Amino acid sequence: MVGAVAVARPASERDIPTHGRKRYTGPLVDVTFDSALCNHNGQCVRNMPEVFNTANRPWINPSAADDAERDERLRTTVRNCPTGALQLLAVGAPDEDPTAG
Repeated sequence: MVGAVAVARPASERDIPTHGRKRYTGPLVDVTFDSALCNHNGQCVRNMPEVFNTANRPWINPSAADDAERDERLRTTVRNCPTGALQLLAVGAPDEDPTAG
């Protein structure tokens, strides 16, 4: 659609589908990513490059958030994802249960 502007709503304001998500396991929290939702604005990479690094494979490494300070920064970064492409899961939680908050 020519001239249309997409407006991203915070993840908390809409249902986030869980299919198509890839899970990245960390010691304190797991992170999931859905590329279909991502608008590639780079907020995660700028806020926490030690976890989100597109030059690495895998590009999400929650193991880099291995202490309380980094864990809280990771949680904040994921919560602030403007599209909901990133979500948190408790370690060992089923993929459908984003309760790590």
